[in-house]
Amino acid sequence: MRWSIAACVVLIGSVAVPVAAQEVDGIVRQALLRLAQGKRDSLAAALPELLRRYPNEPGVLLLQARLLSDAQQALPLYERILREHPKSIWADDALCSIVQLSALQRDTARAWQGLRTFLQRYPSSDLLFYAWETVRATIGLPPELAPTPAKQPPSVAQSAHGYAVQIASFRARQAAEQELERLRRRRFRASVVVKQLGGETYYAVVVGNYPTREAAQQALPRVAQYCRCQPVVIELP
Repeated sequence: MRWSIAACVVLIGSVAVPVAAQEVDGIVRQALLRLAQGKRDSLAAALPELLRRYPNEPGVLLLQARLLSDAQQALPLYERILREHPKSIWADDALCSIVQLSALQRDTARAWQGLRTFLQRYPSSDLLFYAWETVRATIGLPPELAPTPAKQPPSVAQSAHGYAVQIASFRARQAAEQELERLRRRRFRASVVVKQLGGETYYAVVVGNYPTREAAQQALPRVAQYCRCQPVVIELP
């Protein structure tokens, strides 16, 4: 594969970063992390230069969609990523957003179809859990995808209620337990929740047990600062 070696300068926050074309995905990852930390204004200022330099890059399109305050305006950008860049590293992220937004808008047909497409195209994506959980908690899963109860080990949260902040999900229980231990050393009240997605078992690492979604959302910035990720609020089983 040939790469453009022409470099430009993109402002991320207050730092000027020299960027070659092949480094755009790294810049987008940095930007999404800053967005999760609430640094929207500086990213909005940097976006026009990114769009000017890379108008067709799927990662830049994803960042543009994330920065829009109107979800309806963001949907066409996510759909464009899926249509024009189905094998991009950002395609599953775009589809996850479509599924989540559709579910939150109670567009059952669109959300269910998106979830089915997710299972077909990106069954190994870490984001599958987020799409699945949003659909389950809002409009319910399609009949054919209803999970079967799984036997859960004693160290896993089994009958919790309320809301939590999820930072990751793993296929291996050992990996989830290691992350759990790291969180507890940092004095986070963390646990592991077992989920069944399309017949596969996932181990979700979550922080807290909050009585309302709003209370859990208040914890997002602190958790994001620790995990350097984009944590999400989920409803506990």
